Amino acid sequence: MTLEVKVGQMTQTERYQVYDDATQITTWHLGALLSGGGSTPTPNTPQAWADMVDRFQSAALATRLHIPLLYGIDTVHGDGNIYGATVFPHNIGLGATQPSSARSSTCRAGRETTSPSPPPPQLVQ
Repeated sequence: MTLEVKVGQMTQTERYQVYDDATQITTWHLGALLSGGGSTPTPNTPQAWADMVDRFQSAALATRLHIPLLYGIDTVHGDGNIYGATVFPHNIGLGATQPSSARSSTCRAGRETTSPSPPPPQLVQ
């Protein structure tokens, strides 16, 4: 692995930087992408997310070493990128509650982030 590839593999950029030109992932040997708050594909649907990440992975796997890309979604307060997801207070606010509330909010944010779409709020117990 060359120094250039090592630097690229340790680099993470925001999704919008490569959305229109995924060849930058290959050119710069990028190791990770992040969808920060509000950073979504258009349209914001599970299929559009899957297509976008597949396109980015194809660009990453086109490099000489075929190293897959790490893809992150900002869900510190819940997955606000998905319609209907629960958005929680800042961690300092959660820290002022009962430990079980903080624990359950992180579990719920994780479940909603890893599911294709969250259930309607009235169905969540």
